[in-house]
Amino acid sequence: MGPELEPVCKAGPGAESGYHTAGFTLIELLISVAVLAVLAVGATLALPGGAPRAGNDLALFRSQFTAARQLAITGQQARGLKITPEGLQLAISSDSGWQISERVLPWRGRVAFVARSVGQSAAQNTRTQAGAPDILLLADGQSTPFDITFTPVFAQRSATRRCQSDGWTGLQCDEG
Repeated sequence: MGPELEPVCKAGPGAESGYHTAGFTLIELLISVAVLAVLAVGATLALPGGAPRAGNDLALFRSQFTAARQLAITGQQARGLKITPEGLQLAISSDSGWQISERVLPWRGRVAFVARSVGQSAAQNTRTQAGAPDILLLADGQSTPFDITFTPVFAQRSATRRCQSDGWTGLQCDEG
């Protein structure tokens, strides 16, 4: 009737089975994936862990400072940030005084906070109230002047990052 159909893939010379013998077996593929996984874990553990931690703390602080400042301005209500060696807490001004959040956003490294005195500003006058947070953010955009330093736990001094504010111009941080 017509030409006979032939299989596309033929076994090579000397092959007794009719199966194609090129390619990888499942066990070879499994071993390759396992070796790659072990190498990836080893490479991850070899990366220095100190420098990104200071950057993470700085990013956390910058985002919380910016958000609290915007909320203070748009909501026309003073906000604040309480800085402790353990972490950062948000605060809001109310008729009964300052309400400081019980939730602590933890630091990953060491943080040193110093409030600066540049004349006597409205933020510094408000800060003298009992229970006031370390950094005040007022509705007019003014804040407490300060310096804050972020240092990773196990890192060289060059990994230290610093932010500061003069009370009016907002937050200025090292990009490192």
